[in-house]
Amino acid sequence: MGRESQPAACSRMQTAPVTPRSDQRTNAGATHRRVASAAAVIAFGNVLSRGLGLVRDVVIASTFGATAGTDAFVLARTLPTILYDLLVGTVNTAAFVPVFVQHARDERQLWRLVGAIFSLAVLAFVTLAVVLGLFAEPLVRVIGSGFSTAEQRELAANLMRIALVSVVFQGLAGVLTSALYAQNRFALPAFATAAYNVGIIVGIVLLARPLGVPALAIGLVIGALAQFLLQASGLRQFLRAYRPRIDLADPGVRRILSLAGTVAAGLVVTAAGQFIDRNLASRLPEGSLTSMEYATRVIQFPLGIVGLAVSFAILPTLSRFTDQEDGSLDDYREALVFGLKLVLLLMLPALALLAALNRPLVEVLFERGAFGPQDTARTAAIFLAYSPMLPLTAVDFLLINAFYARQNARTPVLVGVVGVVIYLAVALVLIGPLGAVGLALANAIQNSSHALILLFLLRRSLPGLRLGSALLPFLVRVVPAASLVGVVLFLAWPVAWPVLAGLAFGAPAAAAGGGVLGLVIAGLAAALLYVGVLLALGVAEIHAVVGLVRARLSGQA
Repeated sequence: MGRESQPAACSRMQTAPVTPRSDQRTNAGATHRRVASAAAVIAFGNVLSRGLGLVRDVVIASTFGATAGTDAFVLARTLPTILYDLLVGTVNTAAFVPVFVQHARDERQLWRLVGAIFSLAVLAFVTLAVVLGLFAEPLVRVIGSGFSTAEQRELAANLMRIALVSVVFQGLAGVLTSALYAQNRFALPAFATAAYNVGIIVGIVLLARPLGVPALAIGLVIGALAQFLLQASGLRQFLRAYRPRIDLADPGVRRILSLAGTVAAGLVVTAAGQFIDRNLASRLPEGSLTSMEYATRVIQFPLGIVGLAVSFAILPTLSRFTDQEDGSLDDYREALVFGLKLVLLLMLPALALLAALNRPLVEVLFERGAFGPQDTARTAAIFLAYSPMLPLTAVDFLLINAFYARQNARTPVLVGVVGVVIYLAVALVLIGPLGAVGLALANAIQNSSHALILLFLLRRSLPGLRLGSALLPFLVRVVPAASLVGVVLFLAWPVAWPVLAGLAFGAPAAAAGGGVLGLVIAGLAAALLYVGVLLALGVAEIHAVVGLVRARLSGQA
């Protein structure tokens, strides 16, 4: 539904037949279990993919360090990353999944629509990669004008051309992923990024010695191809029957193109903001851009495990509840509130843990080989500046999909424009006194503001949601519990770490192992403390999470 049709949509939802209270509780419970189960599958895949992502970054750090070459790679992948995030990731959730869900009742109709979109995607992504590849050098001159040498800019341009090939495979994989989501099939999409990271690691291991830094870009292509093949393995019946066709007269295709066009319109401003971010970072001391990248990777770990998992798991459900035949405002609200509580329940203690142990975490993950103590200190400071955005950024993922489920892509795009303006205003003020830390703080403020604005607009467009009354009593109990975990970790780590380090007998490799052991023990202790406090405070949602974990471990779910 576009913005113009929202009032009619709300009217339909509010006038749905009244469901008996007991049936409402049963339906809500089934929805909670379905969303939580799907989120658990996606979270497990994300744990694996984020873990492999950290392995990838450790391999990159130990092989190449934080140098002018890695800065060139980080800058070169900026444009492909933006294209993936906005033209693949965003279009998937904003356009493909909501419209595919509407056609999922008729499998023949669904595959016809998927086939038409797949054909368009082949044409669009190949054309885009070729055109941008031709203009790689002027793009790098604009984005990386702070680079000191022509050789570094030339390297970045060549790396960008290679990396753009990966976007083609990822774009096609995105169409197939959306088709799987529309059928409530979450397993293969959950492991797509894991396959991508394995490809990058393989590229580095096999090609770093003969090729140097270009092995990183070739690894992106290998990973993207693996991602596509994994999704295709779940849709073999569709691919066997697929025949290339472009049907712009199909109503589903036209609706998807309309929503995708809205998202693409916001790409210009968003891309400009990210380009300026890279440009500002390229003017900082050597290695700053790479340190920002490593800190971002660590921050993305809990966001992927929780924020993305819940937001993707809930999107098909919210899309069905938005549909005229399948739901009501009460169903939509119930699912959305449960998703928000689940995200906050898990992200608030993650913030406490990461903020309390930021330096040990970066040290254990990256400090080896060419990555020294100075790199650790810089990366940890940047990481700490990013960390306050964790809960609200995860909420932001969910709220964006709540709008997309209603086929309203315009609102998140417009708020994204406001977010870029906020970022630039803060970044230009803070980069002078704080350097890369200032850019990280600006990014945290941008993402947090985006979530708060979306929350306000969603409440305003659907006043019957009553999110405040549902979330405030919950937060009154969860925030103190998470804060207690952070304080205990912060105070206990300096005492516990020397004991664990002593077990390593002073050997560097063993010390690293002791650090990993210490972080694992700290995480488990924090989780037990947090769960115990929540149970003592009577937070009902923790029972659902614990029950799901038990069911998964016993093979009942």
